[in-house]
Amino acid sequence: MFQGKGVNHQMDGREKISWIDIIRQKKNYSRYCTCLDPHYLVDSANRMVECADCGAIIDPFQALEKLANNHERINSDFDRMREEAKKLETYKPRLRVIKYLEERYSGTSNAMVPSCPHCGEYFDLKDLQRVGWRSKTLYDRMNGGKE
Repeated sequence: MFQGKGVNHQMDGREKISWIDIIRQKKNYSRYCTCLDPHYLVDSANRMVECADCGAIIDPFQALEKLANNHERINSDFDRMREEAKKLETYKPRLRVIKYLEERYSGTSNAMVPSCPHCGEYFDLKDLQRVGWRSKTLYDRMNGGKE
């Protein structure tokens, strides 16, 4: 009996396949994406879709179907972004400064505190509640209209 790679040849001319080396089964692999709101990676070269969250390979038609079924959520996200953009367009200049300060000062771990433009000393925005205030018209007149 002659033995080759994957094939045992018997003397009577018949071949008996004992094992095949070109096919392997992947075990313990989740076939389906179970993510509630998956993020898709599209491989256009191989025409495949992969879940960026769990790594499962997704049938492209199923991914398209899921997107089509979730059109309401996608549309509501776009509507919310349009509203936000509309608010930013109509935002008054003085409020832009306040909005900027609010974003920088927000209570996150990266919150920032401003420094005084005259002496450079840092202060908490809460300190602005204890300072004197002057009319903007009077301020502009005293500073020659400079911002």
